[in-house]
Amino acid sequence: MLEWADSFGKIIAFGIEGTGSYGAGLTSCLRRHGHKVVEVSRPDRRLRRLNGKSDTLDAENAARAVLAGYATAVPKTADGVVEMIRQLKVAHDTAVKDRAGAMIALKAVLVHAATRTHHR
Repeated sequence: MLEWADSFGKIIAFGIEGTGSYGAGLTSCLRRHGHKVVEVSRPDRRLRRLNGKSDTLDAENAARAVLAGYATAVPKTADGVVEMIRQLKVAHDTAVKDRAGAMIALKAVLVHAATRTHHR
């Protein structure tokens, strides 16, 4: 992606929507490569419906907002202690959810196994 973006000329900054959620990985990657990243606000839903829903238009509007200086929010670095704790919490929550699912599946297997042995 960086080579593709570079093929258009000098990169001033990347405007990304959702730098703290679904765009966090991309934001981190761009920063590691020394690029400026700016948080771009979600497009106004009313205007988006009037002008048509299009990822291409959204991307162009994000770029225009960065170039015009409207988008100036600097995203959090997401590489400190708080981010490490958040990542651990995500892993813990996933493990708890998966454990509960495994327990339900094991219980179902035991119930069905017990039923099958009694029918013989």
